[in-house]
Amino acid sequence: MDYMKQIYAWDDCPRGLIDDPAPGECRLYTDTDGNQICDHSESAPSTTKTTTEKSVKTNYYFWEISVVLIFLYILSTKFIKNYRKYWNWVLLIEFFILAINSLVLFFGIYSKQISFVHIELGLIFIMTSLFHALWHWRYYR
Repeated sequence: MDYMKQIYAWDDCPRGLIDDPAPGECRLYTDTDGNQICDHSESAPSTTKTTTEKSVKTNYYFWEISVVLIFLYILSTKFIKNYRKYWNWVLLIEFFILAINSLVLFFGIYSKQISFVHIELGLIFIMTSLFHALWHWRYYR
């Protein structure tokens, strides 16, 4: 199970540090190879299995999110009287959740799950922002 830590523990320092010596400048300090340098701030050893496993691509749900949001938007135009007000509230709530998530990442509390959620929330925010921009198209034109 220790090799699982190494999969994502190389060259992905959220603070952008290079060769961060012990005890490390953030709470993510990890030293699995015992060289007194944080694994997040150094390149992966070329002889480990982790170099091939690190290239695993994360699948995001862009198309699924887009289709669901467009469907919900069309449904809301038919059944909700003030659907624009509803979507403005959704946009505002998404903004605050995304801002909090960004602060968590900024302060170094990094994990693949938090990063994944951040990207997915960003996709939802972008789609909702497009709805908002379409309502005000004449204003921008």
